[in-house]
Amino acid sequence: MYLTHKRYSQNPKLLDWFNAVLDNKIRIGIPYMSILGLVRLSMNSKVIAVPLSPQQAMAVARQFLGLPHVWTPEPQDGFDEILTKLMVDYHLTNPNNVMDAYIAALCIQNSVPMVTCDTGFRKFRELHVIDPTIEK
Repeated sequence: MYLTHKRYSQNPKLLDWFNAVLDNKIRIGIPYMSILGLVRLSMNSKVIAVPLSPQQAMAVARQFLGLPHVWTPEPQDGFDEILTKLMVDYHLTNPNNVMDAYIAALCIQNSVPMVTCDTGFRKFRELHVIDPTIEK
């Protein structure tokens, strides 16, 4: 959301980071679940003043997915064990945390950092979290 909507204060730093990553041809994994989260929030009038239509939101999604060096990670063998361990070790009883654990498990399984402004992911000690708005 912060990357795609200019009204957020985080937008300039994220845009600079994202453009640098693309310019350097660094591979970016965006789980399809994250893309759907962007679509869902972009259509929500409680989140943005002028929500996007379904067609507009999906067009944004397609733009991300069509970028060179973007891939959509999928669970591989052993994923269930990683996800279960995160859910048990961190006592994730709130259903909202299950999706965070899923994305964290994808990053852990693929040995890639999580790039996010959401500080909630820092609870996962096994996960390397990068916040482009505060880290250089």
